[in-house]
Amino acid sequence: ILEIVASLLSSSPVDILRLMKIAFMRVLNQVAASLGWPDEALHDELVRGFRITGLQDASGVFGLDPRPASGTKEDLLKQSKHLRPALWAKIKGAPLDSLGRELWDITYAEYRDKSWLEEPRTFSQLEQLMPEGWVPTRRFPVVQHDKLRPIDDLTECGTNGACSTLDKLDLRALDETVFTAMLIMRCLESRCFALRLDDGRVLRGRVHPYWLQHPDRACVLVKTVDLKSAYKQLALHPDDRRFSVISLKDPADDEPKGFLCWVLPFGSIASVGHFNRVARLVQRIFHEMKLLAANYFDDYPLLEVAELSQNADRCAKAVLELFGFTWAKDKDEAFSPCTDLLGVRAGRLAMPDIRWIERAHHDVKLDDLDKNVFRMLASRVASGKPRVLTASTSAARALVFTDGACEGEEGNQQLTIGGVLYFWTGRAWFTRWFSGFVPAELASSWRAAGKRHLIGPTELYAVIVARHVWSRFLDNTRSMFFIDHAGVLSSCIKGTSRDSEWRKLFLAFEKIDSSSPSLTWYARVPSQSNPSDSPSRGSSDFPTFGSVTCDVASCPIAKCSLRAVVSEVGEKGVVP
Repeated sequence: ILEIVASLLSSSPVDILRLMKIAFMRVLNQVAASLGWPDEALHDELVRGFRITGLQDASGVFGLDPRPASGTKEDLLKQSKHLRPALWAKIKGAPLDSLGRELWDITYAEYRDKSWLEEPRTFSQLEQLMPEGWVPTRRFPVVQHDKLRPIDDLTECGTNGACSTLDKLDLRALDETVFTAMLIMRCLESRCFALRLDDGRVLRGRVHPYWLQHPDRACVLVKTVDLKSAYKQLALHPDDRRFSVISLKDPADDEPKGFLCWVLPFGSIASVGHFNRVARLVQRIFHEMKLLAANYFDDYPLLEVAELSQNADRCAKAVLELFGFTWAKDKDEAFSPCTDLLGVRAGRLAMPDIRWIERAHHDVKLDDLDKNVFRMLASRVASGKPRVLTASTSAARALVFTDGACEGEEGNQQLTIGGVLYFWTGRAWFTRWFSGFVPAELASSWRAAGKRHLIGPTELYAVIVARHVWSRFLDNTRSMFFIDHAGVLSSCIKGTSRDSEWRKLFLAFEKIDSSSPSLTWYARVPSQSNPSDSPSRGSSDFPTFGSVTCDVASCPIAKCSLRAVVSEVGEKGVVP
């Protein structure tokens, strides 16, 4: 590092920044090696620059999800001979409005003030500079929270199509942060802890009286440390700069100009993976520093008890500065009991529609179901109650089993459902159950939609009815739903389905769940082990725990009671 610092005296400003970055990266590499970090290629790429075309090797940090390229970068260079003038003409033909002028000012500042880009060049200048070929990347503006954000379209120009990726990113920051906060609260409530480690050992102990005597010291606080212009802190490999020539119209002469890029462009699928590799290493270093840190792209949610919060804040920022990363001072806030953490997660049912509309290249006409889905989303965002998670160790828990049955010939099937609830009050178990026939009007609507096999919607309908009938037990409660139909289980986990009839059922579920959401986990149960198979087929012979109550099932869609399948209460197999 001293040798690098000594060479700064005779270097240009751009070279100084590069040499300083190398010094920081050498320190980062030594720390990564000491931690046994699996991404051994990261250091070389940090120094030389990251590629955005070709095969991106697996990092060893994430799981695998191979996504092959649609072509090679050699193919892209051949196609660029005809693609360049077409994209250039498209940029020239687009009208220049106030957003376009602001976009130019932001882009020019990236060259003049930040050294992220080279000087603007004309088409002929770029042709002379790169006679082997280059690809113009159209830059367009997106306004977010009254702020203009430049987006580089690397899909339109074909660069993303020439990139293959192997890593599957896992984004668990919100879950990890909430779980950690609840774990701390449980330990404080029980005054002891028992944590199972990865190697199977159990870490046991008691909470120190220092925290128990003054509860305000142990108040759980949260904040987020945000990296500033995250992708722009990582260099683009020199050989791949030709595949991302940032291009937009110059207001001075109304002609397109192109900027060669020094840093990772925002809009490259490779940029996402490369940045997250770096971000996870930083998170690992945070953990080594005993910081309770999660990671979501360029955000690091931090948890800490009040007494140690200032120390945690300073420590996290010191780590970032040590390795040459810039954090967003303008967004920085103190630790607090309440914070805007990673935005809002709401309306799983609407999200596939939003993504589909976003990708569509034509006008999209919404049907009545789509409109209802978006009304539900708007309602939950505007006035929905916040989700409450109970950290208490004595909180109630519910185990729900559902099943459906279709008996008889096609077109004249008898559709029945059943459900069994095992509920833990905190002191004792009790059992509730129901059975019922699917309303004729609902079955007719499924057949009218062209469905021949009705077991799928029947099984899903059983889940909806169970959530409706047992709302007073499931509202704001931890619950596990056990389902023996693979398709229904998969759709419940995702919270949606491509099938319009199934989506109608999920819309009914969201309406029930919106006021007092249940914290639900969905799991598979083999049909032979499913106790709700019995009531769905007209039997009350299934295992029970504690007192037993038979509930009258009702339909949240047709607004009617369901005729019970079980006509007589038989003997139940009681489990001691």
